[in-house]
Amino acid sequence: MIKKIKKIKNLAVFNDFDWDKTVKDKGGNKLEFKKLNITYGRNYSGKTTLSRILRSFEKGVIDDKYKFCEFSLEHTEQGLLDSNNLSNCPYTIRVYNKDFVSENLKWLSDHEGEIKSFAVLGDKNVRIEEEIESLESLLGSEQSKKGLRFDLKTKSDELIKQSKNEKLRKDQLDDKLRKKANDEIKPNSIYSDVNYNISKIKEDIKKIDLLSYVSFTEKEIEEKKVLLKENAKDNISSLVVHKFSFDSLYEITKELVYKEIKPTKSIQELLNDSLLQEWVRNGITHHRNKKEKCAFCGSSIPSDLWDKLDAHFSKEYEELRDGIDTQVANIKTEKINILNLVKPKKLDFYSILQNKVELSTKSLNDQLKHYDLLLDELLTALEKKKNDVFNIIALSKLESNVEKIIEEYKEINQLITEHNSKSTTLNTEKTKAKNDLRLDEVAKFLSLIDYSKELVKIGKLSNEVKTIENSVATIRNDVSEKVARIKKLNDELKDERKGAEKVNEYLNHFFGSDNLKLVAVQDEGKGYRFQIKRANEIAFNLSEGECTLIAFCYFIAKLEDIDTKNKDLIIWIDDPISSLDNNHIFFVFSLIESIITKPIKVINQQNTYKYKQLFISTHNLDFLKYLKRLSMPKNDVEYFFIEKINENESVLKQMPSFLKKYTTEFNYLFHQIYKCSEENTDHECFYNFGNNLRKFLEVYLFYKYPANIESSEKLTMFFNDETSVALTTRISNELSHLEEIFDRSIRPVDIPEIKKLATYVLNRIQTTDKGQYDALLLSIR
Repeated sequence: MIKKIKKIKNLAVFNDFDWDKTVKDKGGNKLEFKKLNITYGRNYSGKTTLSRILRSFEKGVIDDKYKFCEFSLEHTEQGLLDSNNLSNCPYTIRVYNKDFVSENLKWLSDHEGEIKSFAVLGDKNVRIEEEIESLESLLGSEQSKKGLRFDLKTKSDELIKQSKNEKLRKDQLDDKLRKKANDEIKPNSIYSDVNYNISKIKEDIKKIDLLSYVSFTEKEIEEKKVLLKENAKDNISSLVVHKFSFDSLYEITKELVYKEIKPTKSIQELLNDSLLQEWVRNGITHHRNKKEKCAFCGSSIPSDLWDKLDAHFSKEYEELRDGIDTQVANIKTEKINILNLVKPKKLDFYSILQNKVELSTKSLNDQLKHYDLLLDELLTALEKKKNDVFNIIALSKLESNVEKIIEEYKEINQLITEHNSKSTTLNTEKTKAKNDLRLDEVAKFLSLIDYSKELVKIGKLSNEVKTIENSVATIRNDVSEKVARIKKLNDELKDERKGAEKVNEYLNHFFGSDNLKLVAVQDEGKGYRFQIKRANEIAFNLSEGECTLIAFCYFIAKLEDIDTKNKDLIIWIDDPISSLDNNHIFFVFSLIESIITKPIKVINQQNTYKYKQLFISTHNLDFLKYLKRLSMPKNDVEYFFIEKINENESVLKQMPSFLKKYTTEFNYLFHQIYKCSEENTDHECFYNFGNNLRKFLEVYLFYKYPANIESSEKLTMFFNDETSVALTTRISNELSHLEEIFDRSIRPVDIPEIKKLATYVLNRIQTTDKGQYDALLLSIR
């Protein structure tokens, strides 16, 4: 139901209307529309404007004349209905106003126009009716909690609930992923991705096989972080592998130390003492051809001593010693070469390779040290041989480690090759390391939040939603098929001629107008159109009252057309009694009561009504009086009053008590005069003061002085003061007419003078007839 016309802007006399500011009861409480709503307002006060708001929702469009207007309705469903979402209106609305008449009954104002035909159900076809009834029974309704429509509502509600559960679960998981992406990965300088978001983390998740994924070790993670910090380094030249000669050195040394020579005439004492033998050999160098006496003991050197010593130290002996010296020199050269070998510098390599380089270099050094020890053993053997040339010197079998040294060289050169290749692939490897670290962090996070289990739960909910969706779709298709079948059956039953007959029924029954008829005339290939006939002739020159009668009967009959009948209707009837006499006013009331407002009574049940909500507005006080006799839903009726607060603006208010209770123009006129006597009243009442005062005094003085006396004499009798009579006559005449005093229309109304006269009239009534004054005063409060 509609609760309020919340706001209206730039729509005719409603420039900036705010319901909550004006539509209040005497206690200041905000009012709302009820099931039945009756509104009174004078002509041009804005009644039709309000009906146009409802008609905009009925038609789904706003009249081009008001395309810049804005309005909104507060209703019992969720949200506001406003001028921007007319198509979202959930209600079936039918509005009777002059726009309805112009659209549907153009012939009434223009004989070139037409009267649109409409169809109601024709004569009963038992078979079709039974099938429709059976289908309607199967369809049921939400209200009865039976049938397919109720099943559809139940399943749809279940679908909404399960969809919300699924969405909630997904949203909760997305919130975790979003937080991880935005708060942890995005700001992390390691990943350098300021645009990382939930979409990207979902793309990363697709790359991770959670069932087989193995996280990196702390060491691997640290290595990748180190790699990310790397800058490009220079290439390193490969190490040139030294040509190690250990095998030849060993063989020559072995040959030398195992070589056995015999002195030609040996001196046994020297043979027995190698140190002495070496001492003597050195002495020869220092004494032969240099001294005649021994430098050690001072004795003369015997002349045959040199021959004896030459016989002992033979040429072969000297050659062997020279060979030993040469071999020692070669071995020492090898040792020097080994010592001067170029070694890799760890810091020249990329960090990721430095540990390997350090280990390989250590292994190489260890092998070179061992090689040096092997050479030392060769030197030791040669030294012993040199000191004991005539004896064989034992030499252990030495295993060469040259192959191991060469392997270490190969390993280091492989690392150098790997280093050099990294200079060209560094950016690619850094990108891979960055991706590896990010995916590893995402994988660990997924494990932490039990992502796989959450997917299983969401998947289960999704399957449930799909199952319910399929059920809803099946039921909806079934409903659609049955509704389509009912429409087809109704189309077989509908009869546009019956629409005209329904209008004639109301014209004849309620208005006794059997000389006017609506006739359905078939156009070739165009269906039917309606014509108005009087005595079997097209009825031209209809009176305004006749046009009003036909239009309103047409509207009431159309409530039973094929598109409207049996729907839960919101109906707005705007001033249906224009130019009608009192007899016809009663018949309009009777038509509304009989067709619309009369309750449907069921034994032992609360009354129901043919409408969901009903609005009726009028400018006619007699019709307002009849409207108060309508069958009314208990405690669900409200009365409203449209009042112009200035020439260009109106407001909606609660109906004054005197209109609601008494409905006489006499009370209304008294109220208007009373308002002019008050302080801070609105100025609209001042512009009508002349007419209101004249009409009020005519009625009041007629009943006070019912004799056939001139009006001027009655005024004199009432005021007992010629001055007051003259003032009253002048003001009532001047403010009621402008023809002979046109210049007054361009001057403002003399408000102080009006206020003074209004107060004087009220005081005079109070003085001369206090009982009636008090009763009138009570009626307007």
